Amino acid sequence: MRTRKIKILLCLICFSLVFSFLWFSVKAKELEVNYPDLVGNAPPPTSTKTLLPAYVKYIFSLAIKISAIIAFLALIYGGFLFMTSTGNPGQLAEAKDQIFNAFLGLIILLSSYLLLNTLNPKLVILKNPQIEPTQLGIILYDVPNCGEGATSYNSKHLYSDTSFDGEPSDNPDNLNYWKTHIQSVKYFLPTNQVEVHYVQEDGRSISAAVINAPDCQNINFENDPLEKIVFYYHLSGVYVYKDENCTGDFLYLTSSLAVLPQEPSSWNDQIHCLQIVNPEPQEKARFVAVLHENEYFSGKCKEFVGTEESTDEALGETIYSGTQLGDLNGQASSITIFKIPTQARTSDGSDEGVFFFDDPNYQTNLIAIRGRKPDSNNQEEFPAHAYYDDPSNASSGISFNYNNVAVEISNLQNINANDKITSLKVTAGKYLTILWEDSGFSGKCEIFKDNISNLRSYDLGQCSCPLSKGWNFRTCDCASSLKVFQIK
Repeated sequence: MRTRKIKILLCLICFSLVFSFLWFSVKAKELEVNYPDLVGNAPPPTSTKTLLPAYVKYIFSLAIKISAIIAFLALIYGGFLFMTSTGNPGQLAEAKDQIFNAFLGLIILLSSYLLLNTLNPKLVILKNPQIEPTQLGIILYDVPNCGEGATSYNSKHLYSDTSFDGEPSDNPDNLNYWKTHIQSVKYFLPTNQVEVHYVQEDGRSISAAVINAPDCQNINFENDPLEKIVFYYHLSGVYVYKDENCTGDFLYLTSSLAVLPQEPSSWNDQIHCLQIVNPEPQEKARFVAVLHENEYFSGKCKEFVGTEESTDEALGETIYSGTQLGDLNGQASSITIFKIPTQARTSDGSDEGVFFFDDPNYQTNLIAIRGRKPDSNNQEEFPAHAYYDDPSNASSGISFNYNNVAVEISNLQNINANDKITSLKVTAGKYLTILWEDSGFSGKCEIFKDNISNLRSYDLGQCSCPLSKGWNFRTCDCASSLKVFQIK
């Protein structure tokens, strides 16, 4: 009977814990609970809107302390049973079991505490769970030091330009409360860089410059109310603007878009300035953006490379605006984005690269762009060739660019390959090819990252055949220039 009661009690405790966790999960966004103070330097959560993980950590730490107290009380109870068990063998046995189990519980608790403390000492520190943002931006606090050491504070997460359009409020949920109550700010961005301008009502602007996240900055506007907060992100990636000076509204991209966004405002045929911010120097990479005339990466195209390299002091920024965008100025409907290494990769083998053929299914060798020159005992079987490990040994008419990362052929006629490319093999994940209809990297273009057994299925394989080829009713290849990039 006693065993059954214990099982029922344990089931109720487990059910209560599970129910509590589920309740916290549902109420995470609006939870405001006042917890009792505990002994020591362990202030509890106080009126903080906090997500589930932080509360689980708090409850777990609290459970260890409560369990230790229960184990100690169980030990006292076992001692009491032992002292009063004279002449009662059954009670004596129960007392011994009670004392043994209490000691065992204390040992388990001590072991778990030591284990957690060894893995990460912060796991056993019972403290106020801090708010962690779920997106880019800054966190405003109405106390100094971003709430560190404070038992009570309010906070507000902002991630885009914000305007204060009313009288200061005493309600922290009202945006205008922060017009005069900001005392500290925490900056939170993956690249650890953000520039924020605090514009005051008299027009003055205080710039936070570039601050490493999640550093905290104490700042006070109690006597100088704010009008707005303006964000200037320094994230690596590609920024496109409607304004030719790369100011105003922008679209931040790190991956390709087959169709430019229509909401909240249309970007189709609206790009007049392109800003490329290269990754941090340790990544040893550059961004390349290709603007396309039509949706789904079709029509004319032009590629733009982030030429300014990043340093430890600042990320490299390259701007292309107005006439620099050529025919795509205000005419782009899709964009391709990829990364290339800052220096050419010379570790690839001679069987890696991009290989072009005159016939379908990789027949009749035409051009080989190899990672490495083949063994000297083997004669190159392609009429035209280039090697990333030996750029000087490229066929006439083939050149290298961007620290030898890109192989360029501005006129395929120079290597007797004009309008001949019908299939190509690409080492997937390492190389990217851009083919253009006209020489000089102009006209319609297409991008290829994988093998193409027959170009007839693509735009650059469906051009009208010249009279010299007879059969005017069939389609012909029409690639007249190309670029091959090593990619990251």
